[in-house]
Amino acid sequence: FSVTILERSISRLIVLSVTFLIGSYYCGWMCPFGTIQEYLSKIRKKFVKKTYIVPEKIEKILSPIRYIPLFIAVILITDVLNARKIMFSLLRGNQITIISLVVVITFLILSLFIDRPFCRWFCVDGARYGLLSFGRILTIKRDNRKCVNCQKCDKSCPMRIKVSQHKEILNPKCINCLSCIADCPEQRTLSIGVRSFSGKYNLIS
Repeated sequence: FSVTILERSISRLIVLSVTFLIGSYYCGWMCPFGTIQEYLSKIRKKFVKKTYIVPEKIEKILSPIRYIPLFIAVILITDVLNARKIMFSLLRGNQITIISLVVVITFLILSLFIDRPFCRWFCVDGARYGLLSFGRILTIKRDNRKCVNCQKCDKSCPMRIKVSQHKEILNPKCINCLSCIADCPEQRTLSIGVRSFSGKYNLIS
């Protein structure tokens, strides 16, 4: 039992340390709940070409909301709103409350219409990792000289970050999924590089 706790503590320390250096890579590559939302989005896009885009004004209002569950989790020490941890409990065969099950199902259904709704607006761990990424050394950089302003990077970003408007993606919502780099038609316009530390850390767009 103690070994398991030690292993979890070491694993968590590694995740937090790497997040501090390179950003929220866990959210983009390792989170099971994030992966499920991503696949649901792909299923939607396969059958429905048009994706519902949350208006920018509403997005700016919703973006900071995920820090509220983080505050609640810290103060009340409760995970009733944390769909990611609820999903882990389900996978381990643990019993969960009806409210917790409703939370999970609600976000899975929303994922059929909106890209990563839980990750963007309500994930406690995503908010925590995003705050840690303030110290990130590596980030996604955009070469303005090569950019043709097609905005495909904006459309491909599941977190709805305005990639085309920044030279460096210094945003706590960035999950390092690299979709923007993969979909960019101009080679080497977007790339991973060392941040300048003089760039503006943008909290929303």
